[in-house]
Amino acid sequence: MTKKSAISNNSLPGSSTPSISRSSINHCSFNDLNPADSIHRSELDSVNVFRKTFPESSRVTPISPANTTIRRSKISHTVIANSYVRRCKLANCELIDVCSAKSLDANDSKFDNVRSIRGHTTVRNSTVTGQSTLNRSKVNGSSVMDESCLRRSHLEDVRVARSRVKRSELRNCDVSDCVIIKTNFTDMTLRYGVWKNGKLVGRVGDNEVVMMTQDGQNINHVSSEKLVTQDAKVWADDDPDSNSSDKESLDSDDLPPPYKP
Repeated sequence: MTKKSAISNNSLPGSSTPSISRSSINHCSFNDLNPADSIHRSELDSVNVFRKTFPESSRVTPISPANTTIRRSKISHTVIANSYVRRCKLANCELIDVCSAKSLDANDSKFDNVRSIRGHTTVRNSTVTGQSTLNRSKVNGSSVMDESCLRRSHLEDVRVARSRVKRSELRNCDVSDCVIIKTNFTDMTLRYGVWKNGKLVGRVGDNEVVMMTQDGQNINHVSSEKLVTQDAKVWADDDPDSNSSDKESLDSDDLPPPYKP
């Protein structure tokens, strides 16, 4: 069903009947949608929205549900595949296999095989891949990959892989296999370390902790053998803030209808 919409130069498959409400759509292609698909109060320009399929030989496994829903979003020059997007403002972005994207403001970025993006997250000129998670964070000119988890943090020109970052600010850093909580770094290369409140408190795995400046100066003076070794997820779950302040508050659309006696 199409309601209060202006649609031009688009291609819709005969078997699809997406619900489009109060939307202005131009140069768009909707492919392989089903009756559950919906676009609501959205303005789209040069956008492809489709359910992405993969050949049996492909190594890519879709992680999101089949339905694609877009609500209250202004989207431009964006490719969306197999995604659930709500209250988002996107420009020049590509989302593929994004399980959930809520309250996202993104520009000139790519999201591929992302677990979730939640809680008023802003992403600029960045790439988020590999089932990573963003929650109430700001990411600019950065790459977040390989199941990394970013919460209430700010990245500026940073590469993060297989790491968990909470309530921290990183600038011009290269981070892999780390847990960083309430600690800020600038111009650093970090590997296999666990930092809390500005202090190195442990390590991830049995590798030597790397804490090096961009010019190659090693500033880690603690022997890795003296550090407690745990999995990254265990370190993050031990943080007392994990179960309280990191949870996303529900908005009006998430709440159940009011009780009527």
